[in-house]
Amino acid sequence: MLYQKKGDIVLAGGKAFTVGGEVFANHTCDYEGLFGTVTEIRTGPDQCTERDEPDICCAFQPPESETMVEDIKERFSESFGYPKQLEDLGLDCAILAPSMLVPIPEKMPAEDGRLLSLACFYDSDSSWGAQTLALSNDMGFMLRKMQEDLDTYEVPVVLSHAERLIDGYRFSYEAKDTGVENLYLNYTISGVPVYLGQPTGRGCAAQKG
Repeated sequence: MLYQKKGDIVLAGGKAFTVGGEVFANHTCDYEGLFGTVTEIRTGPDQCTERDEPDICCAFQPPESETMVEDIKERFSESFGYPKQLEDLGLDCAILAPSMLVPIPEKMPAEDGRLLSLACFYDSDSSWGAQTLALSNDMGFMLRKMQEDLDTYEVPVVLSHAERLIDGYRFSYEAKDTGVENLYLNYTISGVPVYLGQPTGRGCAAQKG
């Protein structure tokens, strides 16, 4: 079956994928670190692949930083055995398995605080801060929280590196304007021991000045 209507939902691998919804490419594929949108979902005879899982068709946002561009080119070049350029990668029509993606929910759960911790580390010439933003067992929830916090910065930033941790990810950002120097911004999603009643932080926004 072919799902193309915005809002169509398909459950796969314990995850809910929505046509028009946002996703993050995890460490199991060469698109690792990229964010994108689900354009359509194919199941059964309408699939382009022969796997038992649905085909999740995505349009990924092209990486804006040179570091991210080089990272993804290097991964694909290694996979194919010859040099690949960014325009060769089909970012606007990638077909991936559900296991390669983390859906980012539009609405966040009313409660959090179980297995994962989202921490923000910020440093610049004018201010610095380190804060726990959220606790949850939902990676998609954490990615949404990170994106919401990024929207609070007055200086536009771009993702420069996404690194897989043993039990999570580290996202490094830099100023979009190359004229802005000495800006260090890092988000870490990782597993931590959680104690009932432990408060979550209010965010890094208060530290940004």
